[in-house]
Amino acid sequence: MMETNLTIRLPPDVQAENLPSDTVDYSHIEELCTFENQLESKVAPALKEENVHSKGHFSTMNVSTSRSVVNNRTGAGLAKLAEL
Repeated sequence: MMETNLTIRLPPDVQAENLPSDTVDYSHIEELCTFENQLESKVAPALKEENVHSKGHFSTMNVSTSRSVVNNRTGAGLAKLAEL
């Protein structure tokens, strides 16, 4: 769904987590994947190209594929990328 829609809005109760925005932009995850492909040591090692760009593939129905894209390590990687 994220790959198809490119942006999603989080529910209002997520604002209690003090996030800067209620919008998730999929292009940031794609950018993190591209950036980390060049590195030997990765913050989000489970984030792989075939999982980020799996539109129209059976793996989109796989929970482990989704979990490799949306997890705490990806969040940490996005925060580190934003710092850079």
